[in-house]
Amino acid sequence: MPKGSPIRRLDDVVPSLHGRSAEGREFDATLASARLAWSQAGYDEVVRELSGRSEPEARILLARTLLRLREFAAVGEVLRGATFEDPDDAGSAAILRAAAAERADATGATRFTPQLPAEAGPLVRAAAEYYAALSAWTHGDLAGAIAHAERAVDRGDADVRALGTELQAWIEASNHRPATAIAKFLETLDNLGGAYRDEYVRANTLRGLAFFACGSFDVAVLPRLVAESATLRPTAAIARSCISAQQSIARLHALVGDDAACYETLLGARAVEAPEPFAALIDVALAEFLQRRGNTDAAALHRDIAFRRLESAAWSAADLEARLVPVLFAFESAAAGDPRAGRALTKALSVAGKRDPILAFEHDERAAAFALFARGRIAASRGKSEVAVADIRKAVAFWQRCGDRLMFCEGSLELMRIEGESAPSRALAAELHEIPRSWLSKEAERLAAPSKSPRAQLTPAEARVLDKICEGLTSRQISKTLGRSPSTVRNQTISIFRKLDVNTRAALVARVMDSGARRG
Repeated sequence: MPKGSPIRRLDDVVPSLHGRSAEGREFDATLASARLAWSQAGYDEVVRELSGRSEPEARILLARTLLRLREFAAVGEVLRGATFEDPDDAGSAAILRAAAAERADATGATRFTPQLPAEAGPLVRAAAEYYAALSAWTHGDLAGAIAHAERAVDRGDADVRALGTELQAWIEASNHRPATAIAKFLETLDNLGGAYRDEYVRANTLRGLAFFACGSFDVAVLPRLVAESATLRPTAAIARSCISAQQSIARLHALVGDDAACYETLLGARAVEAPEPFAALIDVALAEFLQRRGNTDAAALHRDIAFRRLESAAWSAADLEARLVPVLFAFESAAAGDPRAGRALTKALSVAGKRDPILAFEHDERAAAFALFARGRIAASRGKSEVAVADIRKAVAFWQRCGDRLMFCEGSLELMRIEGESAPSRALAAELHEIPRSWLSKEAERLAAPSKSPRAQLTPAEARVLDKICEGLTSRQISKTLGRSPSTVRNQTISIFRKLDVNTRAALVARVMDSGARRG
């Protein structure tokens, strides 16, 4: 802490408040500074303040910090050889050792089993319940996770209550109860709104609240999200959560038809310094927004930036959030006919040594659904309609089952583009009734009247091929102009003929011209 800080000055001027030696007062000030940095997710500062300290409080706070930084081996190093005379300190150290050991085991074989001293107090035991809940949730034991989390919240202090309530929200989301999850996220924000502060938990809470509110069309929470996110200071430790939250908040703005706020939110998120591949996430979102607005050149520029970032990024199979970024790039870029979509999806899947989305994301159905949808869009852009429909239907079925109304609508719209009016599209009309100003409603209305425009029956990639056919280009010229293989152009042309019920290029051009004349 700087020498001019209020805490240091108070200790210097009124040392009798503590009745401690100068060395003791110096440690009090250091620990107070570290705790303040902890509350603000300034973990690098905590490490600088406490590294090398031998006091029990310092070791325990440093170990908690390293656990959040995912430096699991370092947790054991900090606690190794330490003697904790106080039973609560010894219990806290045992909890941190066990939690770090479990999370460091990539095989998932290690479980959280701390050896607590018999004299450990109720607050330490409540903390153990929280980590036991986290362990159960990670291993798919939702019933056990619920029971442990309830005990943690009931018996814990402000710290454990905030952690436990946030975890309850994620457990409810895993149980496909988004409305209950949203209520728990809001409760967590309320718990963090008083004297207790933990910006790491608040950022994660905003990320979850924004994502599930977006999926549930719960636009009522948008003002709270905007207000809370405006006060976050995005340190390195919470940059991922800040970017993810802002992306979902932007989509909520789009759902209520406020494109200006959507764009402003995305630009603000782009200023957040984040590691790769997360820095690419907002460029993907900006590309999607601009493409939807018809600004294809600017959209292509952001896709180029995102792809360069993804090409240089590396991540592990265990880092699910990181692996989802190239999936989302594939998801967006395939809709725009970008041939790099397939490369991005392959990279996301191959990290886990798999080719199939369900196997590559076998522990997360939501991630698998996004990957299936991305693969379906890629297949559609290559003229493989049957393959595309099969993948997208699987994704839509999951989103309907888990209550993600936004992605259900996006998936249903994609099916409408590929196969026309269907059962999913009829269900879509009811879903979109609540958000008449959103781009989803406008797109559904456009697709519901295919006779007015032949292009409405085509995928975006097929529509671009149609434009080139109408310009008089040959298949070889189209292949070179759009940067697609001849076989892809051939398959897309066949799909266009089938959808518009024509057999020749001349009949196709006549159909398009006739439609334009009737609209005029």
